[in-house]
Amino acid sequence: MGMFGGVLVVVFISLLAGGIAYVGDRVGHVVGRKRLSLFGLRPRHTSTIFAIGTGMLIALSVTIFAIAISSYVKTAFFRLGELNARIIALQDEAAALDRHTHEENVVVNRGDLMYGAVLILRSNESPSQHYKALAAFFDQTLKNANHAYGPSILGNRALHPNTEHASDPAVAAKLHEVLLDIEPTLLTSPVLILAVADRNLFPHDPIHFRLQGLPDRRIFQAGEVVASLPIRGGSVNPQLVINQLAQAAAAQAIAHGLPFYLSTPLSETTPSAMRTIAARISLGGNYVLEAHAATDIYPHLGGLPLTFALVSATHS
Repeated sequence: MGMFGGVLVVVFISLLAGGIAYVGDRVGHVVGRKRLSLFGLRPRHTSTIFAIGTGMLIALSVTIFAIAISSYVKTAFFRLGELNARIIALQDEAAALDRHTHEENVVVNRGDLMYGAVLILRSNESPSQHYKALAAFFDQTLKNANHAYGPSILGNRALHPNTEHASDPAVAAKLHEVLLDIEPTLLTSPVLILAVADRNLFPHDPIHFRLQGLPDRRIFQAGEVVASLPIRGGSVNPQLVINQLAQAAAAQAIAHGLPFYLSTPLSETTPSAMRTIAARISLGGNYVLEAHAATDIYPHLGGLPLTFALVSATHS
């Protein structure tokens, strides 16, 4: 109906209410002048009853007429609850379809790596070397992505191949923009170049990504405690608390600037040492389980190498 139609309905109802009030008042006035009496009531009370009754009859007549000629009015009076229930059901179906389309059916999520390899640019290299390396990385990323997300791997969920090349003028211009963006960072540290999806990609979407520069600075020093977890031995599952600590270490790495796709915990503790830790936890006692950086942690490592240590809570 729209806003204009809604305004007209409000105006019509207002005029109708005024008309009903006027007619009821006039009928009551006429009855009062004739000094009529109903059920032995005083004429003044009789005129009031006639005025009210006339207004009610007019309103009822208009309502019945509207129901008879308009399916919208009939629905509003007799099927509004059913209609609301149907609307809610359709909204739930739409929400489920939207989740399927925009969550369950995503081939690549926005921000995910499109290519597992990375490129490192260093300040001691010339601008021409930087551009040459970046162009080669772009072409290699496209080659890998066209294969990894093609029909031979994903079947009917495949992405549409990207036929661009680093030598294309539009692509070359974008590569130069990337180099300009990272130029200030290169003055203080090497820069890691990653190929990242710049939007959610669904089946049959064209392959699309952006090259992102990341300072390749040290996140944690070798031996540094990345995360710790107080535990009461004998009452917990050793493997469970070790996994919890690994996830806590990954969260700390992300908080320190390591992208989530480069923060996968990698245990460098030997299997025998891990069994010893698990055995001590099972025996009981109060401990602090610590996750240490196994080496200097840089983004170019592509993961989070950790060693685990169990120390007595009284000495922590």
